[in-house]
Amino acid sequence: MLGEATIDLKDIMQDCQLVKKALCLNKKYYEEVMKANNPNLKMKFDSSDTNTFWLGLMQKGKGGKLEKNGMVRV
Repeated sequence: MLGEATIDLKDIMQDCQLVKKALCLNKKYYEEVMKANNPNLKMKFDSSDTNTFWLGLMQKGKGGKLEKNGMVRV
């Protein structure tokens, strides 16, 4: 296994229900909503593409300690 990451999508799902339409998890939504509610969440956006992001993956290393183990583009 390369690694794993978790994103809490509760905020965007509630916002979709509120406005009754689909929303995009893009850089603007991340900065204005998700980051404000979860300052530890790290998503890296490229300057040329604000609709996809890189999410860091974690894995238990030797001794059971969590360590960075790659990234995945979402």
